[in-house]
Amino acid sequence: MNVVLLTRAVVKAEAIASFREQALLRADEVRKEPFCVSIELYQEPEQPEKFTLYEIWSDKEYLFSESHQTAPHMKRFFFNTREMLAKSFQMQTLNAIGSGFGNRLDLRRMFSRAV
Repeated sequence: MNVVLLTRAVVKAEAIASFREQALLRADEVRKEPFCVSIELYQEPEQPEKFTLYEIWSDKEYLFSESHQTAPHMKRFFFNTREMLAKSFQMQTLNAIGSGFGNRLDLRRMFSRAV
């Protein structure tokens, strides 16, 4: 099963555009790595200083491996963004427990199944 990594960041107001640029560059490089299923960057509309990187990986061991953690683009991202953060990154790992509704979320179907 896949593993999800959520990385939340709160950045300084003056660094919003720079952080977004750095995170998008990192995402482009991470997509090229083996076992990366998907990576997306989200920004809260009401609080634009808050970002979430949503990553899906097919191999948890690789995600936490030294080769991934010390890849040049990973080191560059953490180095380049260290002064942009208003507080430390918050990371959460989630294990997939089922395939759910696939790639398409259909709320009507989801709630019609609810008991």
